[in-house]
Amino acid sequence: MHRIDWADVPDDDDDDDDDDERDLLEERRRNSANVCKIVWEGYVVKPHFKSFRVEAAGSAEDGRKLLKEKGCEHYWDMAARFGREGAALLEDQANGEDEEDDSDDDDDDGEEEEQQQQQK
Repeated sequence: MHRIDWADVPDDDDDDDDDDERDLLEERRRNSANVCKIVWEGYVVKPHFKSFRVEAAGSAEDGRKLLKEKGCEHYWDMAARFGREGAALLEDQANGEDEEDDSDDDDDDGEEEEQQQQQK
């Protein structure tokens, strides 16, 4: 299988003029969070698409509209939600921080569950 390296800097014949640009591109590539994460995994009851093709969307609104026409705008919503939350998570991981520290919240969870059961 051949995979595309999206962060690869293309070779140019004009090395003298493009050294600064090449250095800048290399720096951006090294510092970028160019990753791929699974947002959702599972089965769908009925496929939404008969075939796969690339559609260009000029904006987020246009992208969501394209998916809404197929009845699956929730795919866009999931990816957008993950994009915001995932970006923060990736930044925390890059900085060496833990995802969350729930050690002091353990007692609160038990009290909350107990209150919910008493209300039933």
